[in-house]
Amino acid sequence: MTELSWRWIALMLTAAPVAGALVAYPIWRAGQSILGNLAGTAEQVLDRLAIYGELGASYLVAWMPDYPGEETLRRFADEVMPELR
Repeated sequence: MTELSWRWIALMLTAAPVAGALVAYPIWRAGQSILGNLAGTAEQVLDRLAIYGELGASYLVAWMPDYPGEETLRRFADEVMPELR
């Protein structure tokens, strides 16, 4: 098959939202916030990361809002990362 079909396009447009809903639903049922950043104290961030871990996440991609500054990255490295090991 060398061309796209409408079926394939529809599948690709619906796969990501469905997967996102499957991940978000248990978080919503637990009364946790779904939208937003992992922000707060180190304990709050670790609690949220634990939920993602329980759902099967094995890694994360961190984005720091003060980039290229280093303050947030250093705090994450000093206060959160040691607890993840």
